[in-house]
Amino acid sequence: MTNTRRKGFFSQGLYSLMNGMADKMSSNPQQKSFFNPGENCWQVMTTDRAAFLVDGEDYYRAVSEAFEAAQRSIYILGWDVDSRVRLCRDSEEEETFGQLLNRLARDNPQLKIYVLEWDFAVFYSLEREFWSLFSIGWMTHERVHFELDDSHPAGASQHQKIIVVDDHLAFVGGFDLASFRWDTSEHRPQHPQRCDNDTQYGPVHDVQMLVTGEIAQELGELARWRWERATGESLSTAEHEAKDLWPASVSVDFSQQPLASYLLGRWLGRDAVQKLAGKKVNQLRRKLARRGWLTIALIRVVPIAPFTVVNMVAGASLISARSFIIGTVVGMCPGILAIMIFEEGLERALRNPDWETLGLALLAMVGGVLVLVVGKQLLLKKSERDHD
Repeated sequence: MTNTRRKGFFSQGLYSLMNGMADKMSSNPQQKSFFNPGENCWQVMTTDRAAFLVDGEDYYRAVSEAFEAAQRSIYILGWDVDSRVRLCRDSEEEETFGQLLNRLARDNPQLKIYVLEWDFAVFYSLEREFWSLFSIGWMTHERVHFELDDSHPAGASQHQKIIVVDDHLAFVGGFDLASFRWDTSEHRPQHPQRCDNDTQYGPVHDVQMLVTGEIAQELGELARWRWERATGESLSTAEHEAKDLWPASVSVDFSQQPLASYLLGRWLGRDAVQKLAGKKVNQLRRKLARRGWLTIALIRVVPIAPFTVVNMVAGASLISARSFIIGTVVGMCPGILAIMIFEEGLERALRNPDWETLGLALLAMVGGVLVLVVGKQLLLKKSERDHD
């Protein structure tokens, strides 16, 4: 089980908390953001969806899937780029990064690919693909454009690691598409697939963020600015219909969907939600209306209806956004704590059961049951007070 698949369990609640904090800050003009463009960050933008890709196995596979879905443009900015690296390593026959770019450009006449690599200092040449200008720039399709970027002060480097696909999806973080970066999250001392250019290498750890929406468009503008600054060539934004480019192997860590479906339920109203979700949802709606955030929290611990349905019913029940956010965060906390404390033990229990790991798994289950029991008692006490 990879890190990106594990984290999706609790990230929706965290995002709701962030939304609540943002709303609070926007309602208080005296409250300043931690991030100030031009001082400690470049831009403050919103994203429709986001995920953390931890380690090369997840990141390289996600990049490969996004490239396959590209329609008009791919921008690759890197400190290092190596055409010989294999993004997917399910077998020894997987195509290299250079072969992938060449095939995509050949098969899609509308696709243009731009690769901008730092024009590295000579003492880095032993660990890099020395003739990258030849292997990527000259030996690939005419719509694969490659340039070396030396537009920086003396002694500096171009260290941004950014990929933008169709201005709809972007990767940004610490990973280059280069040799000696790929690894699994297990970081075994020895791994047969951790071999590039006939050279075995040790464990490697890094992280990349995947984003969509407004922030991806802005990163596309940055990529075009970097290209023009390095080459003098101005690139135009390719107009095309929006397409869902989200890689199938990646779970969403942050999304605007929970709050959006809550607001949709409030806008549609009780009757419309009842028609959409069915009469049985009325019971859930009444409980939500009476007990608010506590019921939301318990439903997050043990879902009794799909996530989106609960959000819409909560909105239609006129639960305040504050109660919805608090209940979501509280309900997600047991899962967050279980992952933080027992993640490695639970994974070992699945892979190689023994008394220690089985004990950890049992402890996690007991903790979940205790949360339910305490929550039920709180609901009963609140219900008695309501009847008094």
